[in-house]
Formats: sequence, structure tokens, C-alpha cells
Amino acid sequence: MNNIFWELSFFIISLYSISCSWFDTNDDVAEFFVDVSSISISHYPYMASIVKQISLRGNEFLCSGTIIGQSFSHGIVLTTATCLLSIMMEGIRLKELRVRTNSEYWEGCQCDLLAKEYEIKTVHVHPNFSVDYREIGKNDVAIIVIKGHWKGPYDKTSLGSKLTTFPDAPNDKLFALGWRIKRKPPIESTDLRKTDNLMVIPKRSCSGYFKTNLSEQTFCVTNENIQQGGPCHFNRGGPLLVAVVGNIALKGIALYAPTCEAKSKPAVLVNISFHADFLSSLSQFIGSNIHDDTDRILNMAKLLHSELED
Repeated sequence: MNNIFWELSFFIISLYSISCSWFDTNDDVAEFFVDVSSISISHYPYMASIVKQISLRGNEFLCSGTIIGQSFSHGIVLTTATCLLSIMMEGIRLKELRVRTNSEYWEGCQCDLLAKEYEIKTVHVHPNFSVDYREIGKNDVAIIVIKGHWKGPYDKTSLGSKLTTFPDAPNDKLFALGWRIKRKPPIESTDLRKTDNLMVIPKRSCSGYFKTNLSEQTFCVTNENIQQGGPCHFNRGGPLLVAVVGNIALKGIALYAPTCEAKSKPAVLVNISFHADFLSSLSQFIGSNIHDDTDRILNMAKLLHSELED
């Protein structure tokens, strides 16, 4: 196998599987950079975590997601297709997953009485998504349909403060939401954080950090003061937001985020404005006969495994 294939395979693995590269190896604790603050879920009620339930009181964090609505009495969460693909590659079954909302914490605890956890009914990825290292991030969006409607007070609030999308949303003063996590047991949850003062950088500047092609449907962000470091631990599938004329707009969702050790490396985002048609067509596959892409994702995961092992 030639060097180019190995380089491409390494990059695919970094994007398409959950690994310890998402965590800062310095004391096994993820560190946020300077422009970060604790926030309340009441201010950002659309934030969700996608977890694997490992016990009645514990979860394993997998990805982030964003509540984008409710249809036919089922709550809807937006994330990346690679989030779901990476979960399948880990051998995690759909029935083991939960969408956790209404809380600043992704790990269950008795103190967190407001938190809600929902089983997943089905998942749906963009019909044109495929694993293609020549265009990383192309059509890399997916939705999760939960069993039942949103029940938490903040979940319901999110329906009234629905996020908007703007094709020409600003490229600076952006902010991201995410969590700080310990990698090794005992896993300790920390509160939801807001990372401020992010900006979009030119694609040519971003491409210099990666050895494969990024789709035109992607863009990259880093801190406005680059000396402070990149947006480390901006969780996969998590939202990048911006204030526009009194509204909060969803500009992108995280495809890749650097470790805190890679201080100058940018994060890669899927530009959500490219996928307005996909999001507006929810009613086509949500209803009495909900379409399910689980088998399709499983087949892609198996194919990717076989390609990387050849």
C-alpha cells in the first residue's frame, strides 16, 4: 500500500471514527482555550448530546447534536452523518443510544433532575452522502428521530426559539457549544461551555493543515486571536452559531476539531446553508412510515472497515 493511501486512510480514520485523538492527552483532560465560559441550557435549549447508555446512572459521550424541531410527534436532532457512521463502526447498536437534552451535563447524575434522555426511533442521512476521501464533508448531515415528542421544559422552549439559517451569515464573532471530558475512567462530566470569538479562515489556509481534499460544502474556523489556539474540543456534530439581527443562526456543524495540543489547527465545519432543502424535506421521511437509514450506515461502516484493512 503506497504512502498516499496511508495518509488518506489516516485522515479518514480521524474524521470517521471516535478515538482518543478527540481528547487532550495532557493529564487526559480536554482544555478549552481562552474565550470560553460556562452557560445555562436555558440560554441554548437546542443543545443535545448523543450518548451510549452504559449503566442506569452513566453514559459514554459520542457526539453532539442540535434540536431543530418536532414533526409528527417526534423530536428531531441534527448532527453529522459521520457521527452516526463512527458510532456504527464502533459496533454500537441503535438501541444502546440515547439523545440527552434539557441539561448542561451529558453524563447522568441524580443531581440533574431536569435532564431528559430519549431513545432513538430512526436515523436518516443525506441521500447523497458517501464515504469519499476526495471530498471530505460533502453532504455530511443527518437527522435523528427520537421516540416521542420533546418533554423537557427547555426542549419545548427550543421549538419556540427555533434556529435559523442564513446563506450570508457573518464569518466572524462566531461561537460554539461543547463539553469538557476526561478520557480515562472515572469519567467525569463537566458543564456545557460556550467558546466565543471564532472566525472563518480562507480555504487555502485551512487546506494546508490537511492532506486530503475538503468539500466546497465545508469551511474552517479558528480563534480570532490565533495566538490563543484553535477551537479544541468543539464536539463532533456540535453547532457553530452566530447572532444575526437579534436571532441566533446556525452556521455550521462540526466535522472535525483539533486536540488542545494542536494549538494552531483549525476546526472543519459542514456549511449548513448548503442543506436547506434536506432540512426542509423532513416531512418526506417522517410520518407514520418513518424511513430508516440504519442498514445503509451499517453497510458504509463495513465497507470503510474493509477498505482500511486491505
